Amino acid sequence: YEAIEKSDNVYFYEMGRRAGIDRISRMAEEFGLGKTTGIDLAGESDGNVASEAYKMKVFKQDWYLGETMDAAIGQSFTLTTPLQMAMVYSAIANGGFRYQPYLVNRIDQLDGTPLKIFSPEKVGTLPVSKDTLDAIHKGLRMVMSKDGTGAFRQAGGRDPVHVRAQRLRLGVRGTGRQEDDGCLFPYRRLFAGKAEGSG
Repeated sequence: YEAIEKSDNVYFYEMGRRAGIDRISRMAEEFGLGKTTGIDLAGESDGNVASEAYKMKVFKQDWYLGETMDAAIGQSFTLTTPLQMAMVYSAIANGGFRYQPYLVNRIDQLDGTPLKIFSPEKVGTLPVSKDTLDAIHKGLRMVMSKDGTGAFRQAGGRDPVHVRAQRLRLGVRGTGRQEDDGCLFPYRRLFAGKAEGSG
């Protein structure tokens, strides 16, 4: 749990090394990454899942172990949209079910009667156990604990160990707002997390 709480890249590098890029890629796809969500909006991006096949196809280069470690923390050739990350967290929060997102609950006729009603459509189930989901939930709650990276950020602090090219990541770091704090390459940051309901 502490690795999630502290956004411990080194821990996830090691887990990525053990799992290997093929397992990481397959699991990312099972979570809905690397393809469009199916939302009824034009121009949705499918993102990309890091893999040996992608690198060979695009760059005609072999895969290196360091790239597996980068992929394990959501970097390397991984590209996601904020909507894809919202869907990942939705599936984690609701017990492992993936639903197609939609924007409109219903369309009414001029007289106010429903013309079409939309409802959640299940598009998949995460291939993880309840125990695994429970562990992820605990880790995500810890992100916002007084010692977690999310709480530290919330209080206006900087990462306890400031590494310019890396930022808050599982509870999580990702891609979103571009910033430039003097590092060689501007980076993008998105914080995704799970809020507990009040009821």
